[in-house]
Amino acid sequence: MLTKNFPGNLSDRPLRPRPWDADTMMPAPNQGEFVMSVLSSIGRIATRYAAARARHRSERILLSLPAALRKDIGFPEILDTRNNR
Repeated sequence: MLTKNFPGNLSDRPLRPRPWDADTMMPAPNQGEFVMSVLSSIGRIATRYAAARARHRSERILLSLPAALRKDIGFPEILDTRNNR
């Protein structure tokens, strides 16, 4: 029977995080870097979403104006620019 004094006993060794992921055998990501990466990705997605919403809201407002007024303010071909994307 193994005792605590036996040099090969695993319970005597300090528990250190493994430098690899046991499932994939790839280097384990630094937890702080992973969280920041996820948060920055969410931030980029939210910024793009907000910009797209603002652009579509502006287009809806401009399209609701009469054609003569759109022409006066310089947006007569708004439908052409939407179709060229």
